[in-house]
Amino acid sequence: MTALRLMVFIACLFFVAEVAVCSGGTDDAKRKAEDVFQTFKNTASSARVIKQRYVNPLLSNIPLYTIDSSESFNVQILCPSAKEFMTILAQPQSTGDINVKVFLDRDRDGVMDSEFTFNGISGVCANGFVRCDPGTWNGCGFYTFEYDGSVLREKGVSFKKLGGCFCINNSCGENLFWRNAYYILSVLGGAIVQEFQRVDPSFTVSSSVLEGTALKFYAQSLSNCFAAGGSSQVKNLTGYLKNPYTIQGDASSLYLTEVQNPESVTYAVEKFAESMNELVEEKTCTVRRVIETREYDISELFSRARDCKGDLPGPYICGERCVYFIFGVHQSEGNQGYAQIDFEMTPDFYDIIYVIEARWRTDTRGPYPCFDDDGYVKFYLNGVYAGGQSYGDSEAGCGCCGSAPSHWVQLSKDLIIPPSGGSSMNTLEVYAGGSGGGEGVAAGCRPVEVYFCLTEPFKGCYISRDYIEDTCEDLENDPECTLWEEKVDGVLTVQNGMRTGLYPLVKCETFCGEVICGTHWFVERKYRCRSSETDLAEAEKRLKKIYSTSTFEQSTGEITYTDIRKEGEMWSTYPSQKINVAENFNRESTECEYVCKVEVPEVGKDVRKDMDLNRNPKKVFVYRPCTPDEQGRYTCPVNPGERIISDCTCDSFFTEAAIVLQAMRLAGSDFICSSGVEKSL
Repeated sequence: MTALRLMVFIACLFFVAEVAVCSGGTDDAKRKAEDVFQTFKNTASSARVIKQRYVNPLLSNIPLYTIDSSESFNVQILCPSAKEFMTILAQPQSTGDINVKVFLDRDRDGVMDSEFTFNGISGVCANGFVRCDPGTWNGCGFYTFEYDGSVLREKGVSFKKLGGCFCINNSCGENLFWRNAYYILSVLGGAIVQEFQRVDPSFTVSSSVLEGTALKFYAQSLSNCFAAGGSSQVKNLTGYLKNPYTIQGDASSLYLTEVQNPESVTYAVEKFAESMNELVEEKTCTVRRVIETREYDISELFSRARDCKGDLPGPYICGERCVYFIFGVHQSEGNQGYAQIDFEMTPDFYDIIYVIEARWRTDTRGPYPCFDDDGYVKFYLNGVYAGGQSYGDSEAGCGCCGSAPSHWVQLSKDLIIPPSGGSSMNTLEVYAGGSGGGEGVAAGCRPVEVYFCLTEPFKGCYISRDYIEDTCEDLENDPECTLWEEKVDGVLTVQNGMRTGLYPLVKCETFCGEVICGTHWFVERKYRCRSSETDLAEAEKRLKKIYSTSTFEQSTGEITYTDIRKEGEMWSTYPSQKINVAENFNRESTECEYVCKVEVPEVGKDVRKDMDLNRNPKKVFVYRPCTPDEQGRYTCPVNPGERIISDCTCDSFFTEAAIVLQAMRLAGSDFICSSGVEKSL
């Protein structure tokens, strides 16, 4: 345990002791807490003491003592030393892809006896790899490893069978392997080790070492481990390997024993969980993808138009890919006739129209069956001139309606208002003029036909709305609520607040002839929300003040701070408050481990479920031990492309931990300990 971890652990014990005192309110509880803390300091005061007292007894015949030194016993765990059992050698290509050779010691006798080759690896997964066209993310195939006890081979699988994939070739960045060799080979080696352990689970990987472009794996055999002396409850590890079903029974038995023991950690955790349940409210919600459709008859689109007889204008079928409707333009002798038709345009109808044409004849329908006529017809779509034509006199004789010529004009589809998010309303206006023939017709109705030529048959169905119905948004944004359980399309993806690693399969559904595929059609969620009965706003205000004004003197272990307390409706200030958080605390300088914080570039592009590459990489930060030189100076080890965030330091962060814990203690003291009489801090 490093000095840093030791400091944090000591601070946590200090906080637990303080809370116990606060809750009990007795001198006896405080004394016990101080005794526990002092005992721990004496038995784990440094890395040297921890190694001597706790680590060495597990590896030799030295007795292991309890924390209070009241009892001792022998519990040595003996296993064969680790041996190199696999080496992965990478051969990077100019395309960024890698060829890999796997050397294996199958019987783990210390001699490599097998060699296997896998070429053209473009991406690495937690349980396999991806092979694409060199240097690209195209033409990809997906593979897992398969081992039969003697031969390691690749096995083609569906992409859905792989997990945790990321790209490593030039399509995702330059020199990715050289910057991340250890990580890439570790992930690839992990996939191979999984397959080895499936065949022979009696060994475990203990370490790995990178030498150039080769990563060596070392393992120990569990089948030869045994416990020397100690409690009879210590079992041979291979017993569970041979019969894993006994684990559940042993675990249940141990739990039932420990949960009844007030001195055990299990008992404390169980009681804490019960108290948490009293302050938690479960709330459920759903997220649903809703796709609404409209099915209709084409006559609905032109329901406002009327023909010369006052009837609906159709529509009429003029072929598998042709429909038309008729409307009338009423005209008196010597005057201009006019008609306005409002019609609806839907997305599915609009998309398949490629020509719109209009036709009329020179004869009229009305008091007289037929007469010779001359004049013009003009069309306007949504107020814009769309086409028209003039014609002359004597094109047909009286009583010769059948021989009267037809007049055609093509109207522009571009003048129709495109439907967006539904349908659109459009207006067609027609003007007809002329003086009439020698028969002296007083009035007439000119029939006009409008034809729509289509690229495919009309179906009368379209998606009117596609949206997400989310009743979880408020809970998701509530800092008091935590996602506790989630089912996505019937698959349990979150259980007890943790991801299960399961993911729903893509499901396809058909709407109006259009196939839509995806996941998250229906999501059921359960949140656990802390009760709003306790208002911590005032405690947070107090915490902020104490934290911002606290100073720590390491040599004395004393914190000085300014406190504020609400008395009635007024806040009072108490400066120069002091508390000793680490009396007689001194850290051995030789125990300090100098570390630095480094920003590591992304390994490669993460692969989404649909094989797209994630273009939004996240920053990755790591802490590394610093390297000392002969003069005692420390250097932070960085690789090309990495950036130092915090240089080598021996800061234990004990100051911040102690300040925060003390502030939390003070914030809670009022509503836990107060009895109406002011208490000293």
